[in-house]
Amino acid sequence: MKYLLLLSFVVFLAACQNQSSSVKEATEPTQAELEPESEPTFLFVPNQKVGKITPSLVDKASITNLYGVANVLDTSIYIGEGQSMEGLLLFPNTENELAIITIPDDRTIFRVQQPNTAWKTPEGITIGTTLQELVEMNGKPINFYGFDWDYGGTVSNWNGGKLDSQNLLVRLRAEGTYQDLLGDQEFESTHPAVQNAVISVVEFSTYFMN
Repeated sequence: MKYLLLLSFVVFLAACQNQSSSVKEATEPTQAELEPESEPTFLFVPNQKVGKITPSLVDKASITNLYGVANVLDTSIYIGEGQSMEGLLLFPNTENELAIITIPDDRTIFRVQQPNTAWKTPEGITIGTTLQELVEMNGKPINFYGFDWDYGGTVSNWNGGKLDSQNLLVRLRAEGTYQDLLGDQEFESTHPAVQNAVISVVEFSTYFMN
């Protein structure tokens, strides 16, 4: 269905990047895993954990036990083009809001979009990270899709760099002049028009297989 395509550029990107992520077999959570910590952590590690959430702790009950009922909200989450799906918001209506959407018998998606968020990857990728910073972290040029369409700004290829095959899905936004970077086509970070645009991370996601 159309809304599943729109749900996340996650599935779309995974195919484009030919990524294969492996998730360890789910095990029973220990009591230590279920007990809330006094201070939340915001480390976003693809294939391993998102904060305190691991592949075996993705259901609502586990997330609520980890973070407390006041920090977890059942709600409808916008996924694009007027479509929404039921999901959870962790730390709703704050800078650290995290959208969690589970597709039954498929995957659980984690999405960060809020400016000034504390969520970041071990490399330091977060909302506002510039394209140039991404290139430096990756160690190689990055390909991304042109702007102003459904998957506009989505990183499509890490070109074998350090960030490749991490199941980290990144979307960019351009400010200023970018008329030569539009549409359903790939651009490399070395493209001359990139030098005339301010481009930075506006969204990043990962998923655990259910």
